[in-house]
Amino acid sequence: MIHSLVISMPIIVCAVFAMLMLLDLRGRRERNVLAVFFIVATLLYIGHGIFFCKNLPLIPLSDTIYSFCNLAVYPLYYLYIESITSDNIRGFRIHKTIALLPALVCSLTIGMFYLLMNDEETKLFIHSYLYEVNSSELTGIAWWQAVAHMVTKSIFALQIIPVVHFGSRSIVKFNQRVEASFADIEGRSLHHQKVLLWIFIITSLVSFVCNIIGRQWFDSSAWLLSVPSILFSALLFCVGREGFMQNFSIQEIMEAEKEEMPNEEEEDETMENTFATGDDSVSANEEGDNPHIIETNSSSTKDRKMENIVQRIVDEQLYLQPDLQLNGLATLLGTNRTYISEAIRKAKGMTFYEFINDLRIQHAQKLMKEHPEMAIYEIYTQSGYSNYPTFRRNFVKFSEQTID
Repeated sequence: MIHSLVISMPIIVCAVFAMLMLLDLRGRRERNVLAVFFIVATLLYIGHGIFFCKNLPLIPLSDTIYSFCNLAVYPLYYLYIESITSDNIRGFRIHKTIALLPALVCSLTIGMFYLLMNDEETKLFIHSYLYEVNSSELTGIAWWQAVAHMVTKSIFALQIIPVVHFGSRSIVKFNQRVEASFADIEGRSLHHQKVLLWIFIITSLVSFVCNIIGRQWFDSSAWLLSVPSILFSALLFCVGREGFMQNFSIQEIMEAEKEEMPNEEEEDETMENTFATGDDSVSANEEGDNPHIIETNSSSTKDRKMENIVQRIVDEQLYLQPDLQLNGLATLLGTNRTYISEAIRKAKGMTFYEFINDLRIQHAQKLMKEHPEMAIYEIYTQSGYSNYPTFRRNFVKFSEQTID
């Protein structure tokens, strides 16, 4: 009873989330990829179940499928991250092909060797290698089958490094892009996914150790088997939960960036007109004498314009608007997102998110000091926040103080 429960635990978790994803795709690319991830993970743990139940007639087929799934789950999770963070459709398709190619090649090779082996060789391989990890008695195709399995284990270990590296890099770039466009990043950033990716490192190490030791070692005790079973079930549950709740991706960022706004050419023309009619205009003779004057004055005018943009945000308290976005701020200021981002970066050395929330927290601190009788709800709502957890997190981050 315990043995069956331990074996079925990760299968149930994966199957449930696979069905939930398939029933709630909503036309989103990341849901499609995550659904495939859970389908493959389900097949992977079904393969485990067949192995531990010692259903020998099904081993050749299940081991072939298991070989593919074992090498595909981590690349598929990387592709899930890419589906959330990448706006390069062609690049995503290339990554998909490259990421799944080792799994496909190894699986086809192992399947081919099973077809080429006769019944006696197949039984010898299953008993000697899969259940006892002893290849000394193997010869011919059975020996090559053992080599194919060892290569598969090596590839499994090596693929962890690029998956974690490139996955982390994609998450960091995505979060930077979110912070460049939104003042409120709650539910938009991928901080939880990054944590999950690092948890993947731990579970990957456990998987690698389990592969080195051999699955047959865990077959001796249901309690030993329960350790990796519970660990992987918990991880997969967290992945499924975060994936099911993830409703923000590169798609929303691209839609926000496509909203109509003044373009840079219009902005440059406005600046040139200001330069031509303003106090910094120079005569034609002066320009002829020193052609660098107009470039210097143009640069100076641009810097002053950027300073004015930042000052208007502060003076007009535009940062207090709930769920403020860069495009909305650009519309209010009659400029474009590029100029605002550059202005904030040059004047304050911050991202849009950091600048707005730093001002909000300063405003909240001022309210606390001047109106100690105010309830915390009034303070954070008047400071531009819609909920207390987000306010508290930002308060700790930007003031380096805690809230009692």
